[in-house]
Amino acid sequence: MAHLPILILSGALVLALVLVCVALGAAHRARAAARRAEAGARPAEADLAYVRDVLLLARREFDFHGGCVATDRPDLPLSPDTSWTVDFSRARAAIDVAMDLLEREAGSWQGDDLERWDADLSRYEDRLNAK
Repeated sequence: MAHLPILILSGALVLALVLVCVALGAAHRARAAARRAEAGARPAEADLAYVRDVLLLARREFDFHGGCVATDRPDLPLSPDTSWTVDFSRARAAIDVAMDLLEREAGSWQGDDLERWDADLSRYEDRLNAK
């Protein structure tokens, strides 16, 4: 029974690691889709659907856990509501930015959309750096 808290904490950390790995893979595929779009190639609908599904899963997991992961690391800030540490606000913001970019990518590209996309990307980067 004494090992139960350690198992729970280990499981939460493993889940967080898996989510980060999945989100990084989705970000890589989203970047590749953006490069193809810049080159004029339309990304495959299957690629967009996969990235969207992964981002939705990651967003749901962060929302379900309130952006918190249980850990015993004293160097991370504690949530005011629980004894869990809050360490993933930037990851949640990155998921939101990726979802916004994906929704824009799913639309049709017109003449000045690339310039608008660059401006939006700069705005999103500023929003990420502010958090």
